[in-house]
Amino acid sequence: MLKTTDTGVSGQQYYGSWLSLNVARNHVHRNFAEQKPIVPNSGKKVVMRYYDSLPVADTPLVEGVTPTGSDPVLHEVEISVNPYGDYIDVSDEVGLFDRDGNVLVNPNSAQNVVLVGEQANDTLDTLARDKMFAGSGVFYAGAPTVDARDEIALANKVSVADFRMIVRTLMLNKVKPITTMIQASVGQQTSPLPPSYIGFVGAMTLHDLTQLTGWIGVHKYANPGAALPDEIGALTDLDGRAIRFIYSENDKVFAGAGAGGIDVYATLVFGREFYGETKLSGRNLINFIPKPFGSAGTEDPLNQKATFGWKVEAYGCDILKQTAGIRYEHAVTE
Repeated sequence: MLKTTDTGVSGQQYYGSWLSLNVARNHVHRNFAEQKPIVPNSGKKVVMRYYDSLPVADTPLVEGVTPTGSDPVLHEVEISVNPYGDYIDVSDEVGLFDRDGNVLVNPNSAQNVVLVGEQANDTLDTLARDKMFAGSGVFYAGAPTVDARDEIALANKVSVADFRMIVRTLMLNKVKPITTMIQASVGQQTSPLPPSYIGFVGAMTLHDLTQLTGWIGVHKYANPGAALPDEIGALTDLDGRAIRFIYSENDKVFAGAGAGGIDVYATLVFGREFYGETKLSGRNLINFIPKPFGSAGTEDPLNQKATFGWKVEAYGCDILKQTAGIRYEHAVTE
């Protein structure tokens, strides 16, 4: 419960510090998901489908002879939805004695919406991230010498050679890039970007990534205004492809899992149709639920407690094509 606390400073200072921690974070892991809403009252599962590419038809037709047609190979992925939610308790003394109390005890205050809304989006972002990073496609820095997470040492950082091998693997898997060609601007010091895959990268990896040959900061794009949300730059000259990197504050780290107990960091590179998500059709994904003082009846006879919560009625996410994404595990410069 949110209540006054004896911290050795005044309640005003205490809640001022507590509120200052509420800084909005970025939520990027859901941004590229294939979408298929689930119809209410149709069960808790949705099936997302995709087809393999048909083989080339390079046998000449014979006059009067009907050729044998191709049989499309259909893949189905079943995604289950679940509800999620949480709430905060606010005591009546917050409203009586603390500077921010008049805001916090108001169930409809913007502060409460931001506070629990951030938690709701953190939750959804983490659910999507954990599904994406659990794929079967993995590449270890230092391969082929390194072929397991617990063999990754401090020297095994990101490299152009590794990213080129990752891109080559996606191309051999016939994974389509997510973005198309961006031409350089005439007469300006800008750089073209070939069709690109997407990479999710965290803060600890940025230093090593931006030192690689072929790195282009987003400010060097021909049209920086066309950058994707939270995009920081791209690695180019990767066998005719590029990787455009999206910064995530919620990156995946395998703490203490490397050689000698070092942390192992994961950077995900993927193309189209890698993953999908579903929610209830025609309904808000996140619903805010205020319960003001006095709303609990006999459960709160002295009107001492209010709550403000959020609820997601139904959400699900999963990988669609395992071959369309690769988790790159590596060390970082400390």
